[in-house]
Amino acid sequence: MAVRADDVDLVRDRSLVELCQAGDLRAFGDLYDRYYARLLRFSMRRVGNAHEAEEITQEAFARAFSAMPRFAGERRFYPWLTVIASRLCIDSHRRAARSEPTAEVDLGGVEGGQQQVVDNVDLVYLAQAMEQLGPRHREVLDLRETQGWSYQQIADHYNVTMGTVEALLFRA
Repeated sequence: MAVRADDVDLVRDRSLVELCQAGDLRAFGDLYDRYYARLLRFSMRRVGNAHEAEEITQEAFARAFSAMPRFAGERRFYPWLTVIASRLCIDSHRRAARSEPTAEVDLGGVEGGQQQVVDNVDLVYLAQAMEQLGPRHREVLDLRETQGWSYQQIADHYNVTMGTVEALLFRA
């Protein structure tokens, strides 16, 4: 939206600029209130992203405020502000052109403790699996894997053949 002649009050804007230069912060607040929405639309048309346009608008006002002591002559405030915003929009486009979005995101790494986490998860799964076994299969598997007994020791303990122990362990 272009600045229409009926929207601009050059005398009022010049007066507010002079008050701001004299140290009246409310005068800059009036300029901000007067032109914020318009400058936001201006920026939005150039960058196409509402969040980025808002950032640019805020930055343009911040830069205008800091440059206000050097604002001189018969310059009009809003056109000067749009020049600042235009340059910020160009900078935004340059930053966006330099960065390349990727489909894969590097999540980084966690130093230390990963194996313990994996082991703990494995123990939980193992406990759940063991609960689903019958009592005899659970006992034979526990003797072999946890206690470290040999096939022969398990066969002697249950008074069965080694083939029976092998079958029990295979089924478990």
